Amino acid sequence: MNVTNDAVAFFMDPDPGWANKDDCGPFPCTAPSNVVMQFTGTTFDGANTPKLMDQDFQIISDSEGVSNTFKPCKNETAWNAFSCTNPNLGVLYFESLDADTEDRSVQPIYVTNEATGAKNVLNSMMDHMWDGFYTGQVHLSRFPSIIEVKGNYTVEMTGTPPGKMRYMINGGASKAGVKVKVPYWNAGSYEITVDGKVIPYTPWDTKTGRNAELTLRKGCGENRFVGVDNFLEFYITVGCVVYVAPRNAIMGGVRLEWTMSEFYASGGVVSFADRVAFVLGIHAS
Repeated sequence: MNVTNDAVAFFMDPDPGWANKDDCGPFPCTAPSNVVMQFTGTTFDGANTPKLMDQDFQIISDSEGVSNTFKPCKNETAWNAFSCTNPNLGVLYFESLDADTEDRSVQPIYVTNEATGAKNVLNSMMDHMWDGFYTGQVHLSRFPSIIEVKGNYTVEMTGTPPGKMRYMINGGASKAGVKVKVPYWNAGSYEITVDGKVIPYTPWDTKTGRNAELTLRKGCGENRFVGVDNFLEFYITVGCVVYVAPRNAIMGGVRLEWTMSEFYASGGVVSFADRVAFVLGIHAS
């Protein structure tokens, strides 16, 4: 009511001064750059009203390399933000559930969408722990990222990805979802749990020698892990919580897997070398 256009909102940028070992590490924490505010059924009144008069709209952070890829959105300079009329805008949250979630760094993390060109660079949460006169130098590995809840996203961590993780989406249309791809740097494998139920991989595709592509029609949690290339793909919808955990298995380039103990079992150097070659996709010749 009675609000001029320039006074509708103001989003603070991450403080460059946060880039220090006591607060955020080598670059500022990025949560303030990943805010989505949803407005529905809005009414306007008074002598002053903003230029944006839609009942349903969003105000999002001016996140470099991301916000300008969303349509339809407008850069509102006075707000240091973008105004949008896109109900599919939301925030993808993911975090480590490992015991060392505050001690081990996996950032910077790159959340990318090849189709739109969006590339979000994420840092972990700020250190708020004090040990006497000094900060504890611990950072919670929890990451919010603005996304458009459709299409495909890759979440690539520069550190070794945590074993146990949780993913969810806030905002976006009620039945919208995205496919998430997570590269891994080890030769293990991972499983998806939704509502306490382990969701099996997609069926094996004999033509490609790997589990089949996701259909994106079987609901939240549809997934596959591709051995040798070592990446996990899963489908996640708005309001659904996806848990990722390691499996006691190593997968190869054909429909065969070992438990970890079987893979490292005795049998001579040649047997072990053969198993390593299989996992790496090295031809017998």
